[in-house]
Amino acid sequence: MSAAIIAPSMINVPLPHIGSSNAQPSAAIAGQPGHFLELTDETWDDYIATNLTGAFLLARAAVREMIARETPGRIINIGSVNSFVAQANATPYVASKGGILMLTKGMAIDLARYGIAVNMIAPGPIQVERNS
Repeated sequence: MSAAIIAPSMINVPLPHIGSSNAQPSAAIAGQPGHFLELTDETWDDYIATNLTGAFLLARAAVREMIARETPGRIINIGSVNSFVAQANATPYVASKGGILMLTKGMAIDLARYGIAVNMIAPGPIQVERNS
């Protein structure tokens, strides 16, 4: 699932609850794609498009709506502990999550004047069948 497929369909969805409790969905690819030397262009593109570009496109759509409605609020991006620390065999994942950290910081600076705060949460590993 890539951001190019998800985001355009989300951008034109009305955001009727801006100004009240609401959520902005996003998609992510997790897992270990393999050693750096074995990565394909497609794998790299999938991680960056879904985890980083998808977050950018969805946040931009929400922020444009918030500004149009003159509604201050918050954007919460979903990073990872890998926004701060790399791990073996996960270069595209950690690059995309590191990008989320910088995206969040850049957005926070640019959007503060509109009363829009931007933060990132950074969940750690979650034990599931695929990584046990």
